[in-house]
Amino acid sequence: MTDQPTIDTPFGPIAERPEAEIILPQGLPGFDGVTRFMLAPIPGRTGPLQLLHGLDGGPVDLVVVPEPCLSGRIAWEDLDAARERAGIAAEDLLVLCIVTLPRRDSGMEARVNVRAPILVDVARRTAVQMVLPEDSYAFRAPLVAA
Repeated sequence: MTDQPTIDTPFGPIAERPEAEIILPQGLPGFDGVTRFMLAPIPGRTGPLQLLHGLDGGPVDLVVVPEPCLSGRIAWEDLDAARERAGIAAEDLLVLCIVTLPRRDSGMEARVNVRAPILVDVARRTAVQMVLPEDSYAFRAPLVAA
């Protein structure tokens, strides 16, 4: 039995899993040159939060939450329109929202970007971050337990 290769992250090592790789051809704003990512559980944690780890370019480790865990904070009609613009079949759509975790002693709560979700085509393993046109969605909304 061989040991599975691991990748070091600020949260601890994660198992290298090529089947969990996602390509964002346009990348993400602020992370130039990073187009390959891997979606993985956060080491030592349970719950819906996951890690989106950059595989190329500079170190990128983003905490994300699947949109269904946000109790429908994004209207299905808006997600469906974005999905159509991205060319993703409804049955292949996974929606991830980026979470901002404040420093431990700041007294601030975690925030989630519901205005610019990442739309993942799970069949093609590609994704795009799309800014929703509706102004009522916040870039930094409080993340509250559902």
